[in-house]
Amino acid sequence: MKTLILIFLVNLFLLRASGQQLTEIQKQAFLDRHNYWRAKTGASAMRWSDTLAAAAQKYADFLALKCNVLKHSHDDDYGENLYWGSRNDPTEIVDLFAGERVYYHREMITERGVHKYGHYTQMIWPQTTEVGCAFARCGNGLYYFCVCKYNPFGNIIGEKAVK
Repeated sequence: MKTLILIFLVNLFLLRASGQQLTEIQKQAFLDRHNYWRAKTGASAMRWSDTLAAAAQKYADFLALKCNVLKHSHDDDYGENLYWGSRNDPTEIVDLFAGERVYYHREMITERGVHKYGHYTQMIWPQTTEVGCAFARCGNGLYYFCVCKYNPFGNIIGEKAVK
């Protein structure tokens, strides 16, 4: 009986936070919107990476288990953008990242500045060639985490995102 209760509780815990496998339409929406903003700066188009998407899914699932902490992973060599909220529309989320463009004026990246515009500059970083994103829903059912990973990473202090 104790074993059945333990199995039930473990399964319940695992169901609390659920990763959401992206559809091909969602993947394309993430990619298209990133490339829309990149084109405005003259940066070349990125391609979708299932490897990056898998890394993003792993971290989104981890964040959704806690469902109260929005903290960068720092556990790989990829750039990373995070979102936490009630939206799960790829275009809206990428546009939220791009909203930081009003704070970036083509200056060199600084530690202080990256906190204001870092989501945007990571998206448009000219050397970045790949992106992969993922969603996970919190156990409360109200919030989503979105993680986007970028390869190679951007936001290098002392360099510019736009030449």
